Amino acid sequence: VMTLIDDAIGAYAIDRRRVLVVGYSMGGRGTWYMASRHQDVFTAAIPMAASTRDLSIDQLGRQPTYIIHSRADEVVPFGPAERNARDLKKLGRDVQFEAVDDLTHFDMASYVDALRVAGRWVANRWKD
Repeated sequence: VMTLIDDAIGAYAIDRRRVLVVGYSMGGRGTWYMASRHQDVFTAAIPMAASTRDLSIDQLGRQPTYIIHSRADEVVPFGPAERNARDLKKLGRDVQFEAVDDLTHFDMASYVDALRVAGRWVANRWKD
């Protein structure tokens, strides 16, 4: 993945200050992973319905991070996502947590409105 990103950055006019990693479910877990390992590349992250798995809190949220999770998620528990967001804020990280209601884990398309809000939030961070 990083080779593809490097190739894209080399081939296209990409603003290195505005590179977003985003994913849902397992892709959201990958978002946490990639953001924690490649802080020099990704300047914002949007993990949705995602576990952080074995990543420690100090590795997370080092760039603006907008976390989206449903209280009704039956696959990835809501509590740890909410707790991570709270703990990251306590560390002074630029993190926003959006809890959505009544969306099951398999209602992926219903996350679009929350993703739009997250995209605007990230865009506002990039303006600064």
